Amino acid sequence: MRLALRNLLVATALPLAMLACGDNASPSRDADVVGNDSLAVLNPPGDSIGLDFSATARLRVQLSNSEGEPVTGQPIEFAILQNAGESAGGSSLSAATRQTDSIGVAEVDLLAGAERVSFRVEASAPNAPSVLFYIQVSDQGFSDVNIVTAHEGLRDPKSYDQVELRIYDDETTRCGEVNFAAPPESLFPPRTQNLLGQESEFRNLAVGLGYIIVAWAEAGPMATAQATGCLHIAADRLRSGSAFYAVLPVTDLAYTLPQQMPMETAIALTPLAETLTGQDAWATLACPLGRAQLLLDCLADAQTPDALLDCQSAEVSPFATALETQRGLPGADGCRPATLAGGEDSLDALLASALAGWPTPEELSTLLGGRDVSLGTLRIRSELTGTGSSVASHRLLRADLDTVSVDLLESNRPVVEVAAVPLTLDSSPLMGIGNHGFTLRFGELASGAYETLALGPANVSGLGASLGTALVTGVTIAAESGCSALESFVCTQLSLAPGCVDQCGTIASGLDGYLGAWLTDLESTGLDYHLALQAAIVDPDQDLIIDGVSAADDQIAVQLTTNLQTISLPATVTSNAP
Repeated sequence: MRLALRNLLVATALPLAMLACGDNASPSRDADVVGNDSLAVLNPPGDSIGLDFSATARLRVQLSNSEGEPVTGQPIEFAILQNAGESAGGSSLSAATRQTDSIGVAEVDLLAGAERVSFRVEASAPNAPSVLFYIQVSDQGFSDVNIVTAHEGLRDPKSYDQVELRIYDDETTRCGEVNFAAPPESLFPPRTQNLLGQESEFRNLAVGLGYIIVAWAEAGPMATAQATGCLHIAADRLRSGSAFYAVLPVTDLAYTLPQQMPMETAIALTPLAETLTGQDAWATLACPLGRAQLLLDCLADAQTPDALLDCQSAEVSPFATALETQRGLPGADGCRPATLAGGEDSLDALLASALAGWPTPEELSTLLGGRDVSLGTLRIRSELTGTGSSVASHRLLRADLDTVSVDLLESNRPVVEVAAVPLTLDSSPLMGIGNHGFTLRFGELASGAYETLALGPANVSGLGASLGTALVTGVTIAAESGCSALESFVCTQLSLAPGCVDQCGTIASGLDGYLGAWLTDLESTGLDYHLALQAAIVDPDQDLIIDGVSAADDQIAVQLTTNLQTISLPATVTSNAP
């Protein structure tokens, strides 16, 4: 209701006697007193009293025990408070102590002086929190002020625990100067609302003065002010004997970043892996008969004159035709079968059984698994620091591929921190970070992880660029090895003359480039990692200082740039402030 309600300042003439309320007044200011009794201000006169010069008011309180029964014969002390800035202006009490009567009531008369003043009278009992009367003395009359709070913002107004209202004279307090975390003491009665949108009444305010009314909505275990509002009532707005009505907008406060907020971005690399050169060869190696299948695919391809050894030739040659009759068609997964239609073993199965040397099944499994991990999930640890209301500094700390971790700050990458990242922080439960880029050089990360997780454990450390040579030279069948072993076995199985195939020597060099091409694909320069997100804010203690954020794939945009392309990848972001 940001409409006309904001400017609704309507004074309505009503008899003051009709406006006595007090039902949302704070019962006590002294919550530290230990005791089972309770002291309550009675109405009349209520906690807010306006007196003409030399007029008298009877102040009445009632003392009750924990069962709500009146406590009789107990002394109640009454005292005019004389704190800084507080003067009674000659006003006096008829007595300093009174005993409670048969219904627990104690009374004392207050005689007003002849000065325009605001002060408080405290009533206290030995075993109960004290209570206050708020007194105004004036010769110009009094007005009541009725305030309706109105919520403005994106939060659910029902998320607030309660709403506090305070009133001050405008000579001592200004709207822009109020510290809602520690509001100044007021010489006027406090008011509390259970929900925004309710009405509170401040009675008997001296006319001829201006007032500042502030309100804040609290939430969380520390009763943090999460929405605030302030209204200035000019002195000429109040009329003696009339009530003044106004709407006070209470606006949600924005969230703020902690001094430093760590973040982790988990990036799924599978879509990237699927675009890399040589992926089909690696997929073939992962088949049950993968080592034998890849060697036979490459051997067939080497016999065709297309000059491109990708082990996937579609050209027909006499050798390839003979080979295919002994292999069986690939399945939907691209893997060759172990048996033919007639039930006999396929050539791939026979070769797989005959092969010895590097790699053993265990070494091949380690090689494949290590490479998969290197192209699995990239975790980037970073740190976000707020540098203004709409900008933040974001710097990368570490990048992890499984157990391989790289300190990006200590690396030679030129851009690992962006000083002015667009930041969106308001009262909504979402935080926005604008698109910004870093120098990640993912190719270096993947190459290091590949060596550590795949090549080393598979006993071919440092041979990532010559893996095809290792596969061919590692062939051992009976007493033969390398190309001669492979050619002899295949020609024999196909019932062809020795030398039926003569291009085996080209397989090694071709596979070297093909199996290692994916690492070259990943090389990059410049700003090769870009990030933008809209994350859900985590603030369990409800102090408006963000404790963490969480963003799913549809809230985060991550892009990696390679030699081939720029690709968007699914990712998640999590954060937990220290």
